[in-house]
Amino acid sequence: MTGIITFDTATGDDRTDDDADGESTRAVTDGGTVPDGGSARQSVTDPVAVRSRPGVEATERTFVHDERDHCEAGAAGRAIVGVTDEDGAVLLWVHRERGHAILPNVTVAPGADWAVAARDDVAETAGLAVDLDGVERVRAVNHEVPVDADASEGDHRGSDAPSAGGPTRQQTTHRQTTHHVVFSASPAVPAVQRDGPTVDTCDDEWTAGWYDDLPADPDVYREASVLDDIRLFLD
Repeated sequence: MTGIITFDTATGDDRTDDDADGESTRAVTDGGTVPDGGSARQSVTDPVAVRSRPGVEATERTFVHDERDHCEAGAAGRAIVGVTDEDGAVLLWVHRERGHAILPNVTVAPGADWAVAARDDVAETAGLAVDLDGVERVRAVNHEVPVDADASEGDHRGSDAPSAGGPTRQQTTHRQTTHHVVFSASPAVPAVQRDGPTVDTCDDEWTAGWYDDLPADPDVYREASVLDDIRLFLD
């Protein structure tokens, strides 16, 4: 697998906090910390630029939502992590009830760092420090929400708003684009020195584990991009 990790060009500094105070944490721009896996500080703050680079697969997907308050409303995108261990097994979240799997992933707020979000999420939900090896895929996701517009005033109102005797109305679409960055990663600590993954995700609907194959039939995956991302890492 190939990919590119960009470094923090704002400071040009790839030091970890080990260099400053001996603590085994990595300084990040959003005020958080991530476990130090011993590699240089990695940063992805411009997925559009990364998307155009050789070795990174660029894809696009469009979702039509009923409401503006969808899962990525107000977000910059999503960090998705394919963690592969020494034996080639992939870290997956498996739904306890339905049995389908997803890669570890988390929404990324505007102005935040996709790489930091990726490392933090795996550390928090699986108790596993990881090194990011590369960017495999950047998916531009177009979110569309059909709405009724007041043609004379330009305001957006719900489709159930009354129109009798009012201004002329027309159908329009609210659009938002987010970016999903799919990272390849590996455990920062050798298998003989680690326990995990043993920590469930925060909503208790998912459990973490290492898998060599899909834990459920492909037909149960309602979203093709979820399956496509997993298949990047399963041989």
